[in-house]
Amino acid sequence: MNRRTQLNEIYADDVNASLGFDYSHMGYWADQSAADKPGASDPTNVEDPAQFGVAQTAYVRHLSDRLQLSPGDRVLDIGGGQGATAVWLAQNHGVEVVVVDAVPEMLTQANRRVHEAGLDERITCIHQDFLEYDSIQRFDAAIAIESLYHIRDQDQAFRNIKRLLRPGGRFCFSTYVSDMRPRFLRTRYLLLTVGDRDIPQLDRYTHAITAAGLKTERIDNVTRFVLPRSSAVLRSEPYFSRLRDYVSDHYGRIPAALLPYFLNWHDRSVRHDNLCLFFVDGCAPKRGE
Repeated sequence: MNRRTQLNEIYADDVNASLGFDYSHMGYWADQSAADKPGASDPTNVEDPAQFGVAQTAYVRHLSDRLQLSPGDRVLDIGGGQGATAVWLAQNHGVEVVVVDAVPEMLTQANRRVHEAGLDERITCIHQDFLEYDSIQRFDAAIAIESLYHIRDQDQAFRNIKRLLRPGGRFCFSTYVSDMRPRFLRTRYLLLTVGDRDIPQLDRYTHAITAAGLKTERIDNVTRFVLPRSSAVLRSEPYFSRLRDYVSDHYGRIPAALLPYFLNWHDRSVRHDNLCLFFVDGCAPKRGE
């Protein structure tokens, strides 16, 4: 099975869409101390399934703040999936966005969402492998939410980001990292949790960034703000029943029956740092540097 076929099979019927979420990523709860207090006022800090969409938006906000966007900027959304991130960026920052994604079913959803938001003039969705994408116009910023680990050639990916950014342009991305042992166990775990059998280690990204002539400015482990509470939401109704139905339809009744045990394994893996989520940002050199 080639890489594009594998991604099409994984994301043609995206699990988060099946659960009723607009985004293809988890939520972000910014203040853990406030989250543990009854009656917390910030909806992203409340362990309430109804607020999960708010927490997903908070994820986009916290990551995209690193881009220092201004109205009129051109933003490249790498692996932008259902288009929810692009719509949020256009509506909240007044930017133009180009979404590049290799999965046609995701882009069908993205185009529909863009049209419903009345943003056809400011958001363009392109069905293409990012490594093959080119543009005459350069971008002020690039964002990739949980998508770069699907690209096998990280060196080429960041060379392309460097080529597409204007001098001084910024980039940010989020990615999972796992060093679970043994490897055969890690590949099965990752396929079920992040949709890929193997993902790069963090130093693989930083090496590719430097080799491409880009600069890494900030790396933050945001696992504790994202994974524990996102997992708690998935255990609650109606999301657990929807997730169990999705697993049953795609993997069979036995895996669906084992779902509670898998979620327990997942929670233990997160607690023991066998799965971590990082936010990374940086920039292209300014002209003359």
